Amino acid sequence: MNLISNTDSLPDDKDVAAVASTVFQPSPDLSRLRARMAVAASMLRRLPVTPHEPALLFAMGESEPLYSVSLEEAITVGRGEDCQVVISSGSSLSRRHFRIDKVNDDFELTDLGSTNGTRVNEDESLIDSHLLRDGDLIHAGDITFLFFKGGE
Repeated sequence: MNLISNTDSLPDDKDVAAVASTVFQPSPDLSRLRARMAVAASMLRRLPVTPHEPALLFAMGESEPLYSVSLEEAITVGRGEDCQVVISSGSSLSRRHFRIDKVNDDFELTDLGSTNGTRVNEDESLIDSHLLRDGDLIHAGDITFLFFKGGE
């Protein structure tokens, strides 16, 4: 994991709003939508620059460090020691929660039979697999991850 610590050239609120408006779909549950938008906005404000390589970003809380994980190779996320991204402290993730694979020029998210399931953006239905788009939010357990395809 690479810790992003440079806070120079952070995006301004207008940039954050533009990205958030393209990521979120309308949801009847406005309080949940507001909470998820706040998480995404918090992550975007702390980004020094938009990743140019495929990456998965996450933080354990708003005041916690922001982590960036390269997606040049397939990764598995969960509490288990056999995962490439191990998140055990205070997490409701399963031992092997989800996996992201590169398929040609795309990235596929697959839930690995997790207890709490995996959701993408504002769709409340649990996914088995999902083709990720730049800016997608992945909700797993009590953590929100932000996917960047990079290359632009």
